[in-house]
Amino acid sequence: MLHSLRRQVIVILLLGTSLLALLNLAINTRGLVAVRNQATNDSTAALQAQAEQYLLRIAKSHSASTAQTVRAVQQLAVTTRTYLQQPTTQNPRLPELSVARNGRQYASGATTVLVIANPDQAQALADIGYSQRLEDVLPSLQISVPEIVRISYLTANTLRTYPNMTPNDPPADWQPSQELAYVASLPANNPSRALAWTEVHQSIDQSQPLISVAAPVYDNAEFLGTVSVDVSLDRLAFYLKGLILDESSFAFLITQKGEVVAVTEAGQGGVVQQILTNQSNNASSSMISDLQAGRDGVTTIFMDGRGYVVAYAAISGIPWALGLASPLDEITERTQETANQIATITNQSLALNIGLALIALVLFGFGMAMILRRQFVKPLTSLIGATNRVADGDLQPIEVESSNELGQLANSFNSMTAALQVARQETEAKEAAREAAMQRLNEVVANLEHSLAERQQLSQLLRDVASPVIPILKGVLVMPLIGSLDGERMQQATTIILSRVEHERAKKVLIDITGVPMMDESAAQALVRMIHGLRLLGATVTLVGVGPEVAQSLTALSVDLSAVQTAADLRSAVAQLSRS
Repeated sequence: MLHSLRRQVIVILLLGTSLLALLNLAINTRGLVAVRNQATNDSTAALQAQAEQYLLRIAKSHSASTAQTVRAVQQLAVTTRTYLQQPTTQNPRLPELSVARNGRQYASGATTVLVIANPDQAQALADIGYSQRLEDVLPSLQISVPEIVRISYLTANTLRTYPNMTPNDPPADWQPSQELAYVASLPANNPSRALAWTEVHQSIDQSQPLISVAAPVYDNAEFLGTVSVDVSLDRLAFYLKGLILDESSFAFLITQKGEVVAVTEAGQGGVVQQILTNQSNNASSSMISDLQAGRDGVTTIFMDGRGYVVAYAAISGIPWALGLASPLDEITERTQETANQIATITNQSLALNIGLALIALVLFGFGMAMILRRQFVKPLTSLIGATNRVADGDLQPIEVESSNELGQLANSFNSMTAALQVARQETEAKEAAREAAMQRLNEVVANLEHSLAERQQLSQLLRDVASPVIPILKGVLVMPLIGSLDGERMQQATTIILSRVEHERAKKVLIDITGVPMMDESAAQALVRMIHGLRLLGATVTLVGVGPEVAQSLTALSVDLSAVQTAADLRSAVAQLSRS
């Protein structure tokens, strides 16, 4: 009886402890399942958030770099235009034009000059002479930005361009006035004379797609032509390849209207276009609205059952934006691997718990369950915390305390954070290289601006020497004029002599034109205005050294000089003054 009671008590104790072990097993099972689900959800959300911020950071960084390239291209266009518009007194040495087999006139030196068929020959020669000073400048400017493939000066009749091309490269019906850069610079299309970016178009030789910035060139109110700087879309697309994160990710350039400019690979342009025009997704419309407003952003777009994380950033100085797209399933692929490993570990833990509970029955099973909790739940909790830190930008690795599945999982997590650190360092290195290139470009532009300032000072000195004013007696000034006269030079000479007469209160002015071989209508009219101005200041004028050719020109132009004294030469004029 006593033994039977003992056996019953033992059975009851065993049943009770078994129930406790099974209850503990259920609690541990529920905890492991909850940890597995929480780890999967948190890892997916954390990796997606990390990917979105990482993509947006890269898009902003490289859009800023692209904006620097855009500013460099614009600065080159402005510098070339400024250099071209600087006044000069030197007569350009025109190149000798040859005739190609297709009948097109051309000249080839440091640059190539092309003339359209049946041009206004006089205007064409004037355009070539005006742009001749670019012969030595364009080769040094073109190499400063690697994305630039060509710098040209376009007029209605001519083209001067670098690098060189053959006269047969453009199509037979090609006209400079049909180029988008020239059309965008016309006064009707660009009344403000600002820099203008063209749409995507083919190069002059039809070899590659381009985008061009046009700088209109004017002489006061007269439109002369345009400076065109061509940027290669193929080189921009090659530059985009350095931004991809994995095999299926891609980068692209788009306009604020949603038009694709360049993509990493040719076949991805259709995918980008579908993403931008996906009417069933509000995220596409929101992205287009942000682009039109010049805002940056990141969004997730679902198309044909697949999600894409798309980051985009506006590019300053041009109505473009840079975008990066990465498939969502590839971003969360590591999370799925993590979930599968956690599920395997959970199933193994459950089987081990059941076996230990059945074998140990009581305290042994309970103790083993506590051990399992310490071995699995704590490492999984640590892994979840590390995943959350990754979402906040902290890429520090976690400690690996074992070599089992959880240890392997921790090693995989550390490999992922190490890869992200390497990608971040590579991005910073590329940014540093581009900053160094921009510094070199700024130095080239500064040197060119210094050369332009020196040239301007030299031109001013030559203008002052070309129109000297010499006092020979008290109240008597002599201005010798030598060489060809035009309206601009006469205007400068008028300003100088009027200022000296007023300053020295001169009563007599001798204008010596002995060294003037010819005088056109504009120079003759300017001479008359100079004489009238001197008389208004109270000075009498004697015109010295009027040659036969000049006299015939003045007579043919009906210039009234009846009120002006004349003298055959400067000695006669001085003798007249002495007698008077």
